[in-house]
Amino acid sequence: MTKEQFEREARYQEAFLLVENLYEKGLLTAEESRNLMHHFEDLYQPIIGHLLLAIYPL
Repeated sequence: MTKEQFEREARYQEAFLLVENLYEKGLLTAEESRNLMHHFEDLYQPIIGHLLLAIYPL
């Protein structure tokens, strides 16, 4: 994994945690959470991070 790929992966993981926390606090709906995660997946193009959605769906 290159430095750039690692940085994109780290940013995606941070975004995932933020969205997950906002959803758990009731500040985002399930649909909003999914839309944001799809946006972040397109933006950061993670190598392994998108597997989190398969394991821990919002």
